Amino acid sequence: LLESVTTTNLRLRGTYDYEKAVSATISDIMISEDWISGLPDEILHFTLSLMSLREAVRTSILSRRWRYCWKTSLKLSRSLNLDVFVMRESNYQTKMFYDYRYGPLMYNRNLLLEERRKFVQWVDQIMKVDYPVIDSFRLSFYLKKEFAHRIDQWISVAVAKRVQNLVIDLSGLHTLPFSPGDEELYLFPYWLFTKETGSLVKCLCLNSCTLGPLDFSCFSSLVDLQLENIVINQVDITKFLSSCPNLEKLVLVDCRRLLDLEISGRSLKLKYLTVIKCYCEREIKIDSRNLTRLEYCGKPVKFSFLDVPHLSNVIIRYLRNDLSAGLSYALGKLSSDLPKMESLFLTVGRIKGTTIPQQLPLFANLKKLVLKIVSREEYLWAFIPLVQAAPYLHTLELHLYHSASKCEVLQRPSDAPQFYLKEIVLSGFTATSHEIEFMKYLFRNCKVLEKIIIDCVRRMYNHKQGFFYIDFHSDYGYSKEKADRGVKEAAFEKKKIEEQAHEQLVNDVPFGVELLFV
Repeated sequence: LLESVTTTNLRLRGTYDYEKAVSATISDIMISEDWISGLPDEILHFTLSLMSLREAVRTSILSRRWRYCWKTSLKLSRSLNLDVFVMRESNYQTKMFYDYRYGPLMYNRNLLLEERRKFVQWVDQIMKVDYPVIDSFRLSFYLKKEFAHRIDQWISVAVAKRVQNLVIDLSGLHTLPFSPGDEELYLFPYWLFTKETGSLVKCLCLNSCTLGPLDFSCFSSLVDLQLENIVINQVDITKFLSSCPNLEKLVLVDCRRLLDLEISGRSLKLKYLTVIKCYCEREIKIDSRNLTRLEYCGKPVKFSFLDVPHLSNVIIRYLRNDLSAGLSYALGKLSSDLPKMESLFLTVGRIKGTTIPQQLPLFANLKKLVLKIVSREEYLWAFIPLVQAAPYLHTLELHLYHSASKCEVLQRPSDAPQFYLKEIVLSGFTATSHEIEFMKYLFRNCKVLEKIIIDCVRRMYNHKQGFFYIDFHSDYGYSKEKADRGVKEAAFEKKKIEEQAHEQLVNDVPFGVELLFV
């Protein structure tokens, strides 16, 4: 209503002053009959329950009747998302706290303290509502142990309301050029849980806090455990693996003090294991019969797979300085370590032709191969042996991230037919002569190819989102105007590359194969 009347005022009053038009609009609405407030309570509360938390709270200024309607609507919700992005919406950016006047690594402490005060007041107001049940509780903002009393109170309310999914993320300003010491981190209040309330928790996600002498035995029904920026060691992991017999998903991100990692237990139900940048220096040992998916990101490490008969989906992403180790491992022991593997995702980089073994391993069950390639474009030929080593491959994805470093230019390999490869996905495509030649090589050798998807935009990846596109506004912190300009320039460049690629490839695409630009 506000938007439509404002537009009318802009047109009829002959003014382009938006603030004056809004002011006139509010006056028009106030003197008109309030049809919405005349609706039955049930309809009002249901409508508010469909809004975001911030939108619902803002309706309290409309009239006396609306003042407390949002609280009633919250009672209909079984989920609380207390996130600073919900409170501030698009107005919040972590880079707003930088203060470049005093150097690139400084931040505005006063502004941070003020934002914390506003956030705590906002959460206090939300938690005063008498919720019958809270199934899901999520708290997300950069708070340290000085707010422990407040955080404990909020969590105790959720525990009393029989919470099942609990997310405590205190890393809201992880992009700031500092990280708090362990002594500043909030201590997770394990003492608030009894065996009865703890057994209700199915999902527990903790970020940037400490565990203390946590007794996981009260979380006997835990299915999903995610720990990020947590100080933890192998003894702690052994304890909660033995205490949580129903655990199916374990995520460890930036967990310090893990020199070795051992995941073992004959009765484990664990299906999904993710280990990201924990910097295990020696060995990762896995003995878990039900494990189906493993994702690892970090430095090269020795893997010992003892009993993993169902492990079929593997993601190995080495860091930039160790990228060549990924392809070396894939062309070495990986196929013998995991003979049942059906899907493989590797981050790979520069590798000399002399390091490719003469006798290639055989991936007899591999159906999907995903390569995130961080190298000079001429290195695309280096990955053909890996494709040839998977004769039953159905899907091939190549995501290109070209670097500017010098490299040895490899010669085009000899033809080797692929009789099962049906779909090829290529992102980060720039239509260079080498990329065009590489695509034509695949056209000739893929005998049952059905679809080719080409994306001229580079895709990013992380363990939470999978592949995604960079957002100029939120990811780079650009102003809306600068972000819009960047989007337009990227779209123009993308269209130009697509036209070049289509012109050079269309005549070589095999008959019956669908060529798509996305």
